[in-house]
Amino acid sequence: MWMDSYVCPASREELASLLKLQRRMGYKYVGLCVESGLGNKDIAALARSLSIKVILARVLCAERPGEAKKLLREGEGAELIIGRPGSIEAYRFMSRDSRFKIIEVSPSMIKHIDRGEAGLLTIGGGYLGFDLKRLINSPSNVSVLKAFFSRVFKWSIPFKLYSSATNVFEVWHPKHVYFLAKSMGFQGRKALEGLSPIGMVNQLYSGGRDE
Repeated sequence: MWMDSYVCPASREELASLLKLQRRMGYKYVGLCVESGLGNKDIAALARSLSIKVILARVLCAERPGEAKKLLREGEGAELIIGRPGSIEAYRFMSRDSRFKIIEVSPSMIKHIDRGEAGLLTIGGGYLGFDLKRLINSPSNVSVLKAFFSRVFKWSIPFKLYSSATNVFEVWHPKHVYFLAKSMGFQGRKALEGLSPIGMVNQLYSGGRDE
């Protein structure tokens, strides 16, 4: 079973379509963005009927560590926090803070993730993240994903892949991830680790949400 850590549909109908499609693709967990305001009883009932566990997720973008701290204080209500650092200083802060479960680095920052920077993730226990929607928005980002894979496999960095899908056309089938990695010269099965459920999910979720 797989996990799409972050989706952000524009409507309840779109979320319903997303969940149904992802269930057919073999997804067991879906991170739903808090900002969508869709975490209600109807969604919980739908998720239960599809045997999908919905986790409320939030993306925090910060240029500096101080800004990240402020956002963390204001970011209550999310079970899964994804950090998008705008600088290497913000990345270092997020990597060491266990509240950030995924740190998504931008294309321009990938080149700065060396063995030392990657090692900071062991302090916070988080994952390096890549948003597959970048490939839809700009196919040239395939080279960025290749650089991402090169680093996470070379230094055994824990990582997660997700779609940030707003509709069914932006969801990635696990098979697509598998063959994409193969086409880049990497082990497809190894790439699928990026879709495996995050370790803390079982502690965060214990059935349907009833907000």
